[in-house]
Amino acid sequence: MRIHKQGLVAVAFGLMLSLALLVVVLIKTPVSVILSTVKGGPDVARIITHPPPGWHEVEGRVVEPDRIGAAERAYDKVLGQGFRHNDGREVMVVMTWSADGLERKGHQQQFCYAAGGYEVDVPHHVQVRVRDGVAIDAVEFRAKHYGAYEDVLYWLVTGGRQELVKIRVKRAVIDDPVQTRIREWKEQIIEIRHRITRRSVGVPDNLMVRVSCRVPEGRPDCEAHKEFVRDWIASLPEKDRVVLLGR
Repeated sequence: MRIHKQGLVAVAFGLMLSLALLVVVLIKTPVSVILSTVKGGPDVARIITHPPPGWHEVEGRVVEPDRIGAAERAYDKVLGQGFRHNDGREVMVVMTWSADGLERKGHQQQFCYAAGGYEVDVPHHVQVRVRDGVAIDAVEFRAKHYGAYEDVLYWLVTGGRQELVKIRVKRAVIDDPVQTRIREWKEQIIEIRHRITRRSVGVPDNLMVRVSCRVPEGRPDCEAHKEFVRDWIASLPEKDRVVLLGR
């Protein structure tokens, strides 16, 4: 079987790129796990009750569709809180934390919603800019339940660093083959990095933050959750921003 020269070049380039990425990962692997060094984990109970100006707490079972009992067994900490703006807009926040961020990390929320009886659109990656030069690498999707729509945004911080969530869906969604391949390489490197961290300095912890809002009737979408995240991050002290955004 004849191997084309272009094929050999492509394979060689892929191997060189993978090796280069691995070297970068080894260099950047932290010598300590940031959040896990805090006894008992971060104070998410305090952070979640610190709304930005113009927002106030409201009662509601916002941990659904992640059943509260199952959630408490799955994580070391799970909290949920609803907020209402002075103009009437509402958002729901759920946070989970586990000391073992590899075996008990935050679930992919599209599966939690689907398990709760929601119809879920195909999730996609999105960057939410919260400060100059700082953005959250999040996953976004829309869920439908009894004719009502909910826009959902969530992200993970593992070992004190934002994690590029590897989206799993029932069918492959490929927009650009090159970008898809690059994303797959990044996800593999992240997994390697976690394994290195586990062996060298211990098990990294994991924080999951989910912010959502129901789409008002007659409107195409709901941007209140993204606005809340930006205002929330801006209103928090630096030590709490590190918890939510990582380093």
